[in-house]
Amino acid sequence: MNTAPSSTPGAYGANPSASPAVPGSSAGAGPSSGSTTTAAAVAGFSGTNNGTADGEGNSSSGSGSAAAPAPPQGSLSANGSSAAGPTTILSTSIELNARRLNGFKPAKVFADAVTKGQEITSLSFDAKGEWMVSAAEDDFFRLYKCRSGKLEKEFASHKYGVDLARFTHKPDTIIYASTREDNAIRYHSMTDNKYLAYFRGHESRVTSLQMSPVDDTFMSAAANESVRLWDIKSPKAFGKLRIQGHAIVAYDSSGQVIAIALNERAAVVLYDIKNFEKAPFLTIHIDDSAALSQISYPPRYPTITYLEFAPGAGSTLLVGTASGVHYLIDAFEGTLRRRLVGGRIGLEPEGLAAVDAHAVLEKEAADQEEKEKEGSASTSAVGGSAAKGEEANGVEGGKERLEGEAGGKGGPTPRSMFVPSAGISGSECCFTPDGAFILSGSATGQVFVWQVPKEFREVDNGRNLEPVAVLNGHQGPSRCVAFNPRSAMLSTAGRKLAFWLPDLDED
Repeated sequence: MNTAPSSTPGAYGANPSASPAVPGSSAGAGPSSGSTTTAAAVAGFSGTNNGTADGEGNSSSGSGSAAAPAPPQGSLSANGSSAAGPTTILSTSIELNARRLNGFKPAKVFADAVTKGQEITSLSFDAKGEWMVSAAEDDFFRLYKCRSGKLEKEFASHKYGVDLARFTHKPDTIIYASTREDNAIRYHSMTDNKYLAYFRGHESRVTSLQMSPVDDTFMSAAANESVRLWDIKSPKAFGKLRIQGHAIVAYDSSGQVIAIALNERAAVVLYDIKNFEKAPFLTIHIDDSAALSQISYPPRYPTITYLEFAPGAGSTLLVGTASGVHYLIDAFEGTLRRRLVGGRIGLEPEGLAAVDAHAVLEKEAADQEEKEKEGSASTSAVGGSAAKGEEANGVEGGKERLEGEAGGKGGPTPRSMFVPSAGISGSECCFTPDGAFILSGSATGQVFVWQVPKEFREVDNGRNLEPVAVLNGHQGPSRCVAFNPRSAMLSTAGRKLAFWLPDLDED
């Protein structure tokens, strides 16, 4: 794999790391600097040919190689279609700002992107923004060409199911999680329509899957079981942490720091990837009880369903939830910076943990006090503060903790008894490539856009952040939201799939 050195050191004092380049490209995989991006427009959709089976219960169909893109024609009309015929990549670059994002409209809608009655569960762009792959409940994953807005191929995995499809650093291969049978992660070539490797070991369904931004390793989490580190060249995991509850994982941009969300504690723990099986170096408890108690008392915590570090070397961490609030956290200081609110942004407003948050924090504090009396060196971290070197509750490197020990000597932490699963949430949030904006889908289909503050003042910690734009046009819940890493192109999905472009007529 060719790599291009990065001039920006990673967060948390990590060493500069290489940024992978897609084969055939001289540029790194990360987003270009600044806040400009190429304006992409999409062409019409054509049908597909019948596919053939690959011997593993899978089949594929496709339209073959796409024709060379035609010169740009026309512009986007109010409804997002081309006024004078299909259009392709425009040669200009545009700035992403609130006004521009507010002008995004569906340019292409695939009403048949998934079998009727089923939904798309994940979207992934390749590093160059030329391809997008979707995974769906109908056991298909589908490959789209972004320049033409065309369905290129579709692949069936009826025996094992498919979820959390992610591009590797090669634009023709993906990894994805099985939804039944053996809970394995599969490495698939879309060129040859065959499996290249299987990664077995998870004992329950995989709930989170992320590719490292810098090399061919990846990370997975399975409910009430483990978080594991893998190398794409080996079928066995090289790192494992036992966990409880519904865990979500993310890499920072350097690939040296990983974050794990633990719903049974409403916490995020950070690990140095070189010391993955040791205690986390930072534990961040999300104490939002003051705001949540105004909605219900005792306050009920939303289920964490998504984690993403902001692009670049910063320490901002997006924590998405299944309910009506998302969070921005400073992952270096361990502080809650902003609450992202506005309208019905949650896919599952009822998806809350019905437990007294104060009781949880009081119990944790009592357990910590008892540990300190016994000579423990760890310290408590509540109210959004952080404890360095604190062991994460329910997580221990290479060992499975007894249930009675998970919450201290008094028994398991109360939250672990009431933590719901993510339901249909988990793919509805994302940053723009420059990290300046956050987008989120909703149960109504609207896409909400927030502008990330350029500076965070301590006095403003925990304040509500309102949307700067609300996009209408997606039919049904916008369960998946993804932004092209290289072009001004947004994709939303649920029962249908839509490609969104800026309305350049408004300039």
